[in-house]
Amino acid sequence: GTPNEDLSCLANEAFELLIWHTMPQACLKEAVVILLSSSNNSNWRTRLSTLSYLRHFMY
Repeated sequence: GTPNEDLSCLANEAFELLIWHTMPQACLKEAVVILLSSSNNSNWRTRLSTLSYLRHFMY
C-alpha cells in the first residue's frame, strides 16, 4: 500500500488499543477540551480525524 494507507492502518490499530486503556480523570478532562476544539477546526481533515477519534474515545 501507499504510505498514507499504511499510516491510516496504524492509526486505526492504535485507536482500537485505546478501548482497553484506562485514562486518569485529569487526562480525560484535557482530552475532552482538545477534542471539542478540534471538532470546530476549519480543516475538514482535522474534523474528520477528530470524529473518528471520538468514536473510539467514547468507549
